[in-house]
Amino acid sequence: MRVCYWGTYQRHYIRNRVILSGLRQAGVEIRECHVPVWRDEAEDKVAAMAGLGGRLRFLLRLLCAYPRLVWRFLRQPRPDVMFIGHLGHLDMLVAWPLARWRRIPIVFDAHLSLFDMVVQDRGLHGPRSWVGRLCRMLDQLSCALADRILLAEEATIEFFHQEYGISRDRFSRVFVGADTDVFLPAGPSPADTVFTVLHFGKYIPLHGMDVILRAAKILEGQADIRFRLVGQGQLYAEIRCLAASLEVPNVEFVPWVPPQELRDHIRQADVCLGIFGRTQKARRVIPNKVYETLAMARPLITGDTPAARELLENGRTAILCPVGDPEALAQAILTVKEDPVLRSRIAAAGFELFERRCAPAVLGLEVRRCLEDAVAIRSGREGAWRDSRSGADSAEGTCGRPRISH
Repeated sequence: MRVCYWGTYQRHYIRNRVILSGLRQAGVEIRECHVPVWRDEAEDKVAAMAGLGGRLRFLLRLLCAYPRLVWRFLRQPRPDVMFIGHLGHLDMLVAWPLARWRRIPIVFDAHLSLFDMVVQDRGLHGPRSWVGRLCRMLDQLSCALADRILLAEEATIEFFHQEYGISRDRFSRVFVGADTDVFLPAGPSPADTVFTVLHFGKYIPLHGMDVILRAAKILEGQADIRFRLVGQGQLYAEIRCLAASLEVPNVEFVPWVPPQELRDHIRQADVCLGIFGRTQKARRVIPNKVYETLAMARPLITGDTPAARELLENGRTAILCPVGDPEALAQAILTVKEDPVLRSRIAAAGFELFERRCAPAVLGLEVRRCLEDAVAIRSGREGAWRDSRSGADSAEGTCGRPRISH
């Protein structure tokens, strides 16, 4: 299996890093055809494109990148599959004619909806604005051009099906996972008189940072509980203002740190927090922080959502509590604080779950099966086109979903 991993993707973004590592472990030959357009992993893509100047700079980078990508692809030997990594919605528009010219299938790791992220979750533009309409068009068109589409949750697959009318059979669910070269089991939390509650992220609405702050306010009388919030992003200034107005003395704000330093913060934490936002997207996604917490064998508390239930079991691999409910979150923190046996049991079960279902080697095998399925679908379709107008191929695909004709 020879795969051309093509596009302007962030090479060090966790989704791409895990898939690349997993495919190599699964024996797939990867030929990266890559020109970066983003500065670094921590860059907020939506913020980077804010304003006319930001959009013009991004457009210029794309105009310089695509001719180089096309030239490199045409110079490569013909691969079995063309794979478009995250964030590749625009890449799909350029990649599709190249894949069709060389008669190979194209697999798209959509990973998320641009419309959902920019309009519905972050609320940066209205649904009828030109940005909102463009994001919706890119979601729909990029998926329509792919032979197979990867998403990380069944709840997100259902969103794409309902919002864009795309058949569920076009999708395969592949969890995000974590980089196990960085995020390793941490062992018992260090002996300390302070119970550290950690959250890390980019302060986007689905995180529910206000819920975490209000839970901290409820627990301010517990002198040995301290919250550490690592990161910066869209709502950072708003959350700092809320913290000042609530006068929470038990919260420490830490700027964004590289993965190696983040690993140390997770290792020092007694419990890690997931997401608690009230947005619809919060109900559909399992964020990176969940996988990284599981990979490091730390106890996890996160919102009880349909997406979380796809992977986690309440009371066994995590503590799930109602989203948008500071009182419930505060009570969950007290529960794990007062029961070290429960903390240890959840941490161990969460790590076992990660190893079994979310490790890069496991996910690499899943992605490889999807690539093989895309090759089989493309070969069957071309054979049917050459031979006759006979009925659609109804054989079962190797990803566990029916094979289809487009």
